[in-house]
Amino acid sequence: MGNDSAEVRRNLLLSKVGADVFKILFDHFKPEKLIEKTYIQLTTVLNKIYGKKVYIFAERINFAGCFRNENESVTNYMRALAGDCSFGAGLNERMRDQLIFGINNREWQEKIIQKHSTNDRYYFRRSRSDVSHFRTSVHSVKAVKQFTNQSDFGQ
Repeated sequence: MGNDSAEVRRNLLLSKVGADVFKILFDHFKPEKLIEKTYIQLTTVLNKIYGKKVYIFAERINFAGCFRNENESVTNYMRALAGDCSFGAGLNERMRDQLIFGINNREWQEKIIQKHSTNDRYYFRRSRSDVSHFRTSVHSVKAVKQFTNQSDFGQ
């Protein structure tokens, strides 16, 4: 059954790709016949040609240019940082640094820098927690101000 399914997928792919893509596959595998190739072999070639290309340096430029918008949650900001930067073992340190650089709130940056003066391995986790705490505090203060402005207190 699995072999029949693979053949059906291969035949469907070859019948639907169009003349230009068919010629690319034909030229790539020449002198072998396309019907002798597996679906995986065909899609591997197509992914190399048409798949998303990752340019690590460009990804790192985008990473360094990320700044948290004032109304953006820390979680969404951190998701935006994730990408194809290939930082390897240095990922947590780079994420931590970008979190601090991109906070877009000088007061928060200063508090985190003062609070965490070392470069230990837990710095990123604690910094992220601090930013979340600061953001929650700001929202709480705004909610209280909005509530007191709408009420009749003091009048």
